[in-house]
Amino acid sequence: MARYRKVDPRIWNDAKFRSLSDSAKLIFFFLLTHPHMTAIGAMRSSVPGLAAEIGWPTEAFAEAFREVTRKGMSEHDEKASLIWLPNFVRYNPPESPNVVKAWASALEMLPECSLLNRVVAGSVAFAQSLNKGFIEALPEAFAKGMPYQEQEQEQEQEQEKSVDAPPASPPTRQKKAKADTTEDETKLQAACRETFKAYASAYWDRYQTEPVVNAKVRSLIKQFVQRLPHEEAPLVAGFYVGHQSAFYVRKGHDVGSMLSDAEKLRTEWATNRTVTDTQARQGDRLAANANSADEAMRILEAQGAA
Repeated sequence: MARYRKVDPRIWNDAKFRSLSDSAKLIFFFLLTHPHMTAIGAMRSSVPGLAAEIGWPTEAFAEAFREVTRKGMSEHDEKASLIWLPNFVRYNPPESPNVVKAWASALEMLPECSLLNRVVAGSVAFAQSLNKGFIEALPEAFAKGMPYQEQEQEQEQEQEKSVDAPPASPPTRQKKAKADTTEDETKLQAACRETFKAYASAYWDRYQTEPVVNAKVRSLIKQFVQRLPHEEAPLVAGFYVGHQSAFYVRKGHDVGSMLSDAEKLRTEWATNRTVTDTQARQGDRLAANANSADEAMRILEAQGAA
């Protein structure tokens, strides 16, 4: 475990952090500086255990922790007792390739679960943005962690591949194609995570409850992200939950309606102009009146010509 942790003073300019309650801010700093927090920003712990450490009632701690999680500043697998701070390595980067190699010991201390796959993927993506030495240190560091991630990716790719397999490629092209596919898939997965976080956060603000998460919802979120620029999808998702359309309100701002109107919502978000049901009906009436007026003019002109 690192003896010191870095806290960027610009955190006080961050909208998500400033929107947290005082209790949630304290919990975030508690997690960030926890003695058991590993170098990859994840640790094995539970909400009741953490609450007991600082002498808080479990429910009070849980409420503040949920606030941090809803903002996407932490992720939690309750069953596996795994907690992750997604931006930890960004502000506490490895100082050398040897530090990356030492990440392997951190993985041995963390429970296997789907969240651990995301921890590995996030750490790999960050290290790959550094120089060659850090990248070369990755295979050794994640020799035990990567198989779980690869298994998850292979299952997803198996569902999406077409019936007719593509023709075999030369070894070099095959490796490059696989690398490109993995990179694209990683970007898509990251965009899907950020999009659902934005949707869930806005959903909580509006309905004071968490949205349903299941295989269908995840599939719809993925389709939604694929129809929009990845960097815009989270913003459009948050915009959608705040939409006052009577139809969306009746549907409870479900993900299916968001997917159906993806391009429309993106246009309204980009132009900062929403079209309500009333405005749409008014537009239809105006168009109908204009058509009637045009028809009346044609009749009068025809009678005059006669």
